[in-house]
Amino acid sequence: MGNKWWKSSLYLIVVVLAGCTWTNPAANESANVDTSPSDPNSLGGRQEQKADPKSMLQKLQQGELDTVPFRIGTPLSQVKKRWGEPTQEEENVVEFSEKKTIFTIESKANAQITSIESTDDRYQKITKSDIFNYWGEPIEQELVGDKFLITYRWNSFQIDLEMSGPAEDSYLVSVRLY
Repeated sequence: MGNKWWKSSLYLIVVVLAGCTWTNPAANESANVDTSPSDPNSLGGRQEQKADPKSMLQKLQQGELDTVPFRIGTPLSQVKKRWGEPTQEEENVVEFSEKKTIFTIESKANAQITSIESTDDRYQKITKSDIFNYWGEPIEQELVGDKFLITYRWNSFQIDLEMSGPAEDSYLVSVRLY
């Protein structure tokens, strides 16, 4: 009788364990990041990618930033639907500080995005020399305090880039598209 109980218990343990899997959470911490496009706080799998001048330029020429899933002309209601209520909302400026993004809208009555500014940390991997090498000479460059401002125009969009300084190895701090 004891032997039959032992076999039944072992069989039950095997059946239960067969439906379970074990993973070592320390082995792959990025496995906990949900990058599915259906996640309203997700950038559709773009969280782990670093920004680079080539993909950034391609998006900017279409009226998009590669770190923000909204385009110029998007109604603010769509942004709020995906991202929730903004951290701060004044006259024509709407800030989502957790997303490191500021939108300018036309007016409260016509709340469509007219500009997008991002200070996403991924931009810090892009240097001034990267931008000049890929994008060429800007239409305008100016040193303001310790920041170096660069302006480009493509299609109907203007792009303002704020660099950490004037040196070739200075990094990108913010991008504004309008």
